Amino acid sequence: MTGESEAEPEQGGDEEPQPPAHPLLGPAHPAQIHLLEAIARGSERSGGGWPRFQYVDSALYRDDGLDAAEVMLTSPRVMNYSWFRAEFGTVSPRSEEWIALTVTGLNQLPRYRAQVELFLRALACMVAAERSVGLSPVEFQQPTLTSGQLITDLQRRFKADPPPGTREFILDLIEHEPATWGCGVQRLESRWELTLTPVLRLYAGVTTVEQYVDHLVDHLSPAAPPAVFRPSGLALPEAVDYLNLAWRMFTTLPLFRIPRAEGAAKLASECRGSDEFDALLSALCSILGRVELPGHGGTSLKDLEAYLKERLDVDAAGRACEAVKDLRALFALRAWRQHAGGADDRGHGGMRRLGLQLPASDWATAWATVQGRSVAALNALREEVEDALPTA
Repeated sequence: MTGESEAEPEQGGDEEPQPPAHPLLGPAHPAQIHLLEAIARGSERSGGGWPRFQYVDSALYRDDGLDAAEVMLTSPRVMNYSWFRAEFGTVSPRSEEWIALTVTGLNQLPRYRAQVELFLRALACMVAAERSVGLSPVEFQQPTLTSGQLITDLQRRFKADPPPGTREFILDLIEHEPATWGCGVQRLESRWELTLTPVLRLYAGVTTVEQYVDHLVDHLSPAAPPAVFRPSGLALPEAVDYLNLAWRMFTTLPLFRIPRAEGAAKLASECRGSDEFDALLSALCSILGRVELPGHGGTSLKDLEAYLKERLDVDAAGRACEAVKDLRALFALRAWRQHAGGADDRGHGGMRRLGLQLPASDWATAWATVQGRSVAALNALREEVEDALPTA
């Protein structure tokens, strides 16, 4: 025994280290470090490009007895962003996909800290260039930045000149980091040109990787949804039925071409995992995707928006169309969840609109959020349609 007392910390001594502000800042556990190193070694051995997942998976199993896909799933993430980036954006990549490290993944490996710092400086230059575009009330001006201008700005602002071999590496990060992936990259014969977007403004003032992650989390995290109730299992099909009833009075036909939504028993099922979430989402979209608009010919929710703008007054149409946009977000979410590649932007927008963060730690709560937003949207549509009915 040393005679330590509870009051001893007040007498001085080292304080316990504070945990990082976000798990993306680490520290990585040993299995994650092994995977990060396997990807980095694959990149170094290939001359600077990223390796195929098959190479990384085999090397990790051979050297460390680990499954790469399983280790990837343990990585901290915000939405679909983590330390690892697969070619098609999937959580479990296929063998033929390229596998890369993101800025936060590179930050876990000390030898890449210089490249991380260079990316942050390039980001600051891009933010400044987007802000400095000339203003004209009559002419559209697209802010752009060439590779030569970026290097000149890095030299002027930071006394930094990226080595030639590093330039393609930084360009790859610019193409794939959420802060900059909306900036179109055009590769020309001896240079490249970036098309700058207003999203860069979200990262104004970022100088450290800690600040970058803080802004990244704000950027990618879904907006807090409006307060919605937690509906019963039948609340969603009932909301569809009551909207159909109001729509019959409005147009003589039901809006959704089903005999009765309460017969769609799947919508009342429990959600206990990701597979059931996807099945319930598909069941809901199969109902909402069968729209009937008399004399209009449209069959989609987008067509419904146009129809409502024609038939309702401005204020009512505005609220009703916002409700339809919530329902359309369900289809964007389904496309992202069930189709590999090509739907990341739509899926991200859908999640932000619905107030979701996927993958979820609690799929029942995620489905309850979808239910609540859907019921609120269907009820808003019904209310505006009922208000437009002629009074007796």
